[in-house]
Amino acid sequence: MSLGYSPVNWFAQAHTEASAEAAWETWQAPYRQHVIQALACLPGVKSLYEIGCGAGPNLHIVRKAFPHIVIGGSEPSPVDRSWAAKQLGVSLDAGELPETPASRWDAVLSCYVLAYAAEDLITAWLRALPASTLIVMELARREGPSVVHQGGTIPHYHHNYDRLLVATGWHLKWAWPLPYESCAKSPNLLLIAERRASGNGIH
Repeated sequence: MSLGYSPVNWFAQAHTEASAEAAWETWQAPYRQHVIQALACLPGVKSLYEIGCGAGPNLHIVRKAFPHIVIGGSEPSPVDRSWAAKQLGVSLDAGELPETPASRWDAVLSCYVLAYAAEDLITAWLRALPASTLIVMELARREGPSVVHQGGTIPHYHHNYDRLLVATGWHLKWAWPLPYESCAKSPNLLLIAERRASGNGIH
């Protein structure tokens, strides 16, 4: 499905192999270990799909920590997507929000992606998402209405996930703050949601 332009596709512009390689190397960054901690709370997850996976650092550490989990993802930047696919040995989708995976996955991960998409896009995406578990790492608060990237200004949203999840058929299972050192500029929030049995979307 597609509702048109998403601010997320700004991140697909002007990427190079050098920037993709640098992004890949951030798999060692301490804050990415929170993704592993979240999955450790979800022993039933056998497959994980990351939206906006970039050059693949999160999927790389997931594979290292949980080799039994099948990984997949999407990335609008052709350079980053090609780099990640080559490093991971998997095929990755070119979609952007509110497009959803074509097949069902146990869990879907978003790492700082949803902050750059408007609420209507996220609402449509959450309702149609073919997964039973959602993991979101996000800024705990918005530091401004926009951020500068590649010389352009990108809208930056601070979403009320409590309301969004309830309205789209999800139940917030866990949410906990992350320390400042997880990301240099702002505290972060990690949340895990499960689709309600009587909720909207695909079951």
